[in-house]
Amino acid sequence: MTQEDENINLSKRLEERVKELTCLYELSKVVQHVELGVENQLERIIDIIPKGWQYPDNLDVNVSYNGNHFGSELSHFGLSELIKINQHEIGEIKVGYSNLPVEKNSFLKEEQQLLSQIAIEIGNLIARHEQIEKEKLLNEQMKRDDRLHVLAELTAGVA
Repeated sequence: MTQEDENINLSKRLEERVKELTCLYELSKVVQHVELGVENQLERIIDIIPKGWQYPDNLDVNVSYNGNHFGSELSHFGLSELIKINQHEIGEIKVGYSNLPVEKNSFLKEEQQLLSQIAIEIGNLIARHEQIEKEKLLNEQMKRDDRLHVLAELTAGVA
């Protein structure tokens, strides 16, 4: 391999790392906006994910959790990663290439690492939304209990 070939190879590898980092950066911006709702956030994340892969125009992404499916059905299996909350499996993210020649239908090892990190981020996102829902329910229960307590005091005062 000539020096020029090595430089081209290094340049291509660096270009791929920049794409992966950009993907993670954009994903982190979406994850911060919990007010969008989990489904909207997942749809945006699915749109971002291909930007981090070697052949973004041919990448299909599917996220499933709690019986819900987001993204496209995969025509060709590629990589998958479980989505977990506190070590409990709640879903899965899958990516695969469509319309690529067989020799190009491969993934970089860094893409598996990227998918693993994305699965962690999605798990954290879903956990945050579940926590927000639990807090809302708890607040509603506390308000209801306070009303019942006031009503009991008023009833006791009348008697």
